[in-house]
Amino acid sequence: MFLKSMGIPSEFFRIKSDGNVTVSSLTIPRQIKPVEIVSRIKTRILLEVKGIPTFPENVTELIEMCLSPEADINIIADKIKRDVALSSDVIKLANSAGFVTIGKTEDVQKAIVKIGLKNLYSVLIASTARKILETRYSRFEEIWEHCAKVAFYSKALAMKYKLNSIAENVYMAGLLHDIGSVIFLSVDMKSVRRIADIVKNHEIITTNIMEEISIGISHSEIGYLVSKKWNFPDYLSVAIKFHHSPLVVEDEFKDIVYIVYLANAFTLIEKRTFYYHYIEEDILARFNIYDLDGATSLHKYLMKEFENRTR
Repeated sequence: MFLKSMGIPSEFFRIKSDGNVTVSSLTIPRQIKPVEIVSRIKTRILLEVKGIPTFPENVTELIEMCLSPEADINIIADKIKRDVALSSDVIKLANSAGFVTIGKTEDVQKAIVKIGLKNLYSVLIASTARKILETRYSRFEEIWEHCAKVAFYSKALAMKYKLNSIAENVYMAGLLHDIGSVIFLSVDMKSVRRIADIVKNHEIITTNIMEEISIGISHSEIGYLVSKKWNFPDYLSVAIKFHHSPLVVEDEFKDIVYIVYLANAFTLIEKRTFYYHYIEEDILARFNIYDLDGATSLHKYLMKEFENRTR
């Protein structure tokens, strides 16, 4: 069944035995043609991506305002106040641990001043993306909780390694790196669960490979397609697409993708679906880690920071 889902006929797999030695062989055709069922699932996924709404006009306007050098906080605040959920997200961030030392506030305009337009820009994208996905699909709290932890670890890594200039970018990338999983699970949860079991039981490093083999598209690619539809900045789209395959990323985005990859790896290790020896050596070397002790030490540091953050 697995070979069939890959588009490889069963006769391409052979087992021979002379009574003492058993040899199995698999011949992979030069061109693999996906079977009809795989094509149907992939088509459904692509249709889902096509049918996902674009960002609302008011949010698009707010994003453009945040990026404008002539941004007027008064006008921005007035627009945000018209959206109860968005207002709540902005105030929540302003009163979070990173800003609470300045004093708590329940006023949208004061909240914007506290967090700044760059952070507001991040809130607009992350909040709207989640709202659209949760309105269209089931609520996958486990995925969002995972993303929140990856985001925290990512920012903590950036700060620890003096990469402050990309700290907010990696946080955003961490928050949204798995948006493709929401769509994947919604369209074909049975296949996703089966792939996850195969990956775990056979110690395969990433689900991406199995997804591409069995479905024809990975959750990372799905997320990337959505990010392009929503006009995400390039660094964010690249991080979403390559958070499982960081070594192929262009130099311009390496630090961002490497950090999100490592943060994601650590959270998966905590779930026992990933292992330290799976982590790419080049990624570890980028952060001056050359052995298991170094990796576990860094991971423990992040876990402690996260525990302190949530107290």
